[in-house]
Amino acid sequence: MKTSYFDTVKQIEKLNHLVDEYNEKCRKEINEIHWKYEDLKRDLDKKSQKKMAVVKERQESYKKEIASEIEPYTKITRDTEKIYSLFEVLLDYNHNDMNFKDTYNRKPPVIIDTVADDGYKKVCIYIIGNDKPKNCFSLNLRMKSVFQRMREWEEFRIDSKNLKDLPTEKELEIWYEKNKNNLRWKWGSETIYLPDVLKEHTSLEQEYEKARELWKSKEWQRAYWLYKKWYYENCYSRGTEKDEYKDIVLLLKTSDKNLPLLIGQIKSDRGKQEFERRLKG
Repeated sequence: MKTSYFDTVKQIEKLNHLVDEYNEKCRKEINEIHWKYEDLKRDLDKKSQKKMAVVKERQESYKKEIASEIEPYTKITRDTEKIYSLFEVLLDYNHNDMNFKDTYNRKPPVIIDTVADDGYKKVCIYIIGNDKPKNCFSLNLRMKSVFQRMREWEEFRIDSKNLKDLPTEKELEIWYEKNKNNLRWKWGSETIYLPDVLKEHTSLEQEYEKARELWKSKEWQRAYWLYKKWYYENCYSRGTEKDEYKDIVLLLKTSDKNLPLLIGQIKSDRGKQEFERRLKG
């Protein structure tokens, strides 16, 4: 006797039900396994985090320990490099030019005060017109320093700083008289005060004078040129191809008595300056 259609459907449903039951059984087993090992993983993570934290703490402690040992050496290199930077100022034969060479499209500026003007710096306060419809005059501060190119002076470098805008020159002059002892301007989010800048500059001037005395020593001169040689070799892209590097190498390996043999071989401006200085003794 043939199985009826409905019996067949029932048989399929029965078998599918068996599959569903088994699937549910497997799902429960899988969940049990999952959460069992999730708990184990969580426990392992906690243990590993604790162990790693101990290692990281030890690592930081070691870094601080080494940093404290490095600091005296870092200070020596930092202080020595600053002396070399001051030597650079000494060897810059154009640094005594304290004139401002700007050209102005409008009426030339009116200098109302010269705060400082010596061999190290020039600080002027001047008034100049601007394009504003109402406050059409600006009170500006301008500073030029022999240390202009030094990295240590970057924070205080002053080209031209606007201090105040007002409708007339006379009003600016009155404002300046009231505020000249506390001039300040913004540098990013920081407020810079001129008295602090001048104090910092004075400190640098004193260090510069000490460096000038050190430069009289041939040992310091040679140390500086050895540093420049190292700098070109290690910190300057394709530095060994520079004429100045080649001149430094020549000058370092040539004694004073043999200097005349280098006539015509020195190419760079700095090399020629040092060559002539050593020839003069």
